[in-house]
Amino acid sequence: MKIKKTFLALMLSFVLFGIFSPVQASENIKIRVNNQFISSDVAPFIQNGRTMVPIRVISESLGYDVDWDQASQSIFISSEDSDGFALSVVMLLIGEYQCVWFDPDSINRASLLYQAGYINEDEMFYAGTENSEIIGLDAPPVIINNRTFVPLRAIAELFGYNVSWDPINRIVDIK
Repeated sequence: MKIKKTFLALMLSFVLFGIFSPVQASENIKIRVNNQFISSDVAPFIQNGRTMVPIRVISESLGYDVDWDQASQSIFISSEDSDGFALSVVMLLIGEYQCVWFDPDSINRASLLYQAGYINEDEMFYAGTENSEIIGLDAPPVIINNRTFVPLRAIAELFGYNVSWDPINRIVDIK
């Protein structure tokens, strides 16, 4: 009986003190984009085997803009050329294991038709989603302390970057 109580007390302490927690401390995880280390005011962390980073840090380091829609809990990552035409647009939802990649040609065509007065705002939305693709994520975006975190590898690979992990030096390398 004494062994059983000791075992239960030990298991309870593991649970209370987070020893079995799926979130691991950041322990100096470094992120390098095109051979340049990037910094963040909030440290990346590993959750369920995935490196989670603040979305603005990774997106803006890769040259993309980030927009947040509070009402729908949606995140839009996008880039434009010098004329304002979309090059890429991705939408993520907090807690969802999938995102939507929007075809830039469909978005640009819909935007031009709307600006010329050929279609209204609702029609522009539907025309802009033509040829969009739903892509699975291995970890969903999460909000922690009012910051949105996303799986680093998934976001970088969505935009065509290669990602590698150096476990000895704890460096995520994006090229």
